[in-house]
Amino acid sequence: MYIIEALPTPVNAHELEILINAEPATIGHFITHGIPHPEIKAHLQNVRAVGTAVTVRMPGNDGGILHYAMGCAR
Repeated sequence: MYIIEALPTPVNAHELEILINAEPATIGHFITHGIPHPEIKAHLQNVRAVGTAVTVRMPGNDGGILHYAMGCAR
């Protein structure tokens, strides 16, 4: 059984403008009580992207919900 909740409120354009220039560790430090692990790296170097995240939890090898979630994302 899956629990599908409403999408989060999008980050506003002004905040996106600020965040696109910030380092991930800086964002983590100010949003939460810690910073991301230093081994967390971007898949693509020299590319920056910011936006509203959607979390998906998938049991086992069933990737069907991931495809559904991607279809719902803005």
